[in-house]
Amino acid sequence: FDSGPRRVYILGMSKKHFIALAAEIKPLVTAGCRKEAEAAALVVAIVAQADNPRFDRDRFFVACGLRAVRVPGL
Repeated sequence: FDSGPRRVYILGMSKKHFIALAAEIKPLVTAGCRKEAEAAALVVAIVAQADNPRFDRDRFFVACGLRAVRVPGL
């Protein structure tokens, strides 16, 4: 029985954790895997914003080596 999408919370993550995640995603951009980097960054941003409404998605995308991505409805 599928109850639909699950909410994932990343309690206890700090700025240094997000810096580390961005540092892991950024090389994907330079390796020619931009779409994969955008997808990874977006997943992290969605989960982070669900946990912390003050999470700055644009700043995270820039740290990942991406431009801010606007997703309708998010």
